[in-house]
Amino acid sequence: MADINDDGRPDLDMGEHRGALRLSLWRNLGGGRFIEQLVGEGVESHLSARPVDLDADGDREIVSKGWDAL
Repeated sequence: MADINDDGRPDLDMGEHRGALRLSLWRNLGGGRFIEQLVGEGVESHLSARPVDLDADGDREIVSKGWDAL
């Protein structure tokens, strides 16, 4: 959970390891409302999805570790 889009509200990242195999960002709209943004799909499993600033530009990217892929 982190404020990915800098709007002051914590957003959620969620990975699926069965079924649709999706990695999603749930953007917090406020008032208990969230909207899903698909980040990735088709990877065998997502473990430990985390927001990380990979390129030091101040923006956080969603990084996830799969069983046999990153």
